[in-house]
Amino acid sequence: MAYKRDSNTYKIDSLLNFFLEENGMKDSYHLFLVRKHFKLLVASEIHNTITDFYITKNKTLHIHIISAAMKDSLMLQRESIIDKINNAIGISYLKKISIH
Repeated sequence: MAYKRDSNTYKIDSLLNFFLEENGMKDSYHLFLVRKHFKLLVASEIHNTITDFYITKNKTLHIHIISAAMKDSLMLQRESIIDKINNAIGISYLKKISIH
């Protein structure tokens, strides 16, 4: 039996975006991607001192960190981290990082 290609084909990323949007999961998916790439971008010493990590509706990443030295290190890298995460997830999602 030969496989007949349907003329109504869609790219997988279009289907995934449609599914996420229809089910109200797009922000959760983006948060998952931000968490994943943030962990890959920062040193484990910084990541291990984070007590809370969330994104607000205005696309600000809030990071609560217990070490003053790690806060300073992260402050210097904010813009670079935003650019790298946005590039990694393929959209301009994060606007700002707030460190507490």
